[in-house]
Amino acid sequence: MFIPTAEHDDLMSDMRENPVYPAMVRTIYDAARILKLQTIAEWVEDEATLQSLKSIGIDYAQ
Repeated sequence: MFIPTAEHDDLMSDMRENPVYPAMVRTIYDAARILKLQTIAEWVEDEATLQSLKSIGIDYAQ
């Protein structure tokens, strides 16, 4: 499931600094699971963000 937004790069880059962003990612992930879709996170630029996404359950990152 890919949900384009104008600020998707900000979402990934600030994920560790803003507690709202992981909640948004988890909500998108939960919706994708209900729809039986896989998830892809874009704009993942560092290992810490990748690990956060893995802990949520995101399937792929780039």
